[in-house]
Amino acid sequence: MLDDNGKTTATLFGFRAQETKLAAHALADFVAPQDGVVGLFALTCHIGSPKMHLDNVEDELIEMVLSTLATAFVDIANDVLHEITVAPLGNYICPASGYPISPDHTLKTDILRLLKADEIGIQLTESGMMNPLASICGFTLVHPDAAYFSLGTIGDDQWSDYARRRHLDVAAIKQYCGK
Repeated sequence: MLDDNGKTTATLFGFRAQETKLAAHALADFVAPQDGVVGLFALTCHIGSPKMHLDNVEDELIEMVLSTLATAFVDIANDVLHEITVAPLGNYICPASGYPISPDHTLKTDILRLLKADEIGIQLTESGMMNPLASICGFTLVHPDAAYFSLGTIGDDQWSDYARRRHLDVAAIKQYCGK
């Protein structure tokens, strides 16, 4: 990622599909060298009190309804955000950290830091969950050939290389990727 002056502010890493029956795609293939667009986003919805005391079943039901509404609101806001900001630019994908195309949950740390998401109340737990739960973050890639794909099986060589680039050991990176 570059700032307005062309200075590198962050490097986001990913995996490449290695299986021969799959196209050997990586998200980096969808970053155009000259006028490609890579965007970051973070959305959240705070409803209710994080210290709400659940004294009876009614309180639990209210909390469940509020949580469901908050999650639905974030999903809708995410769709609207991308329709307004990215769709006019052309073909795009919006992979989120922790999803199959980008399984590394540690990327959330980088994305949220770059966006200063703590200023809107988004924080990560030690296990990598976003708080509040009705939060989402990810990145957007605009490219004529952008498409979601399957990574398939990730080879040991790629695990080792990825862990080296993330400055983590292989066991830790596999844990963050849910493997």
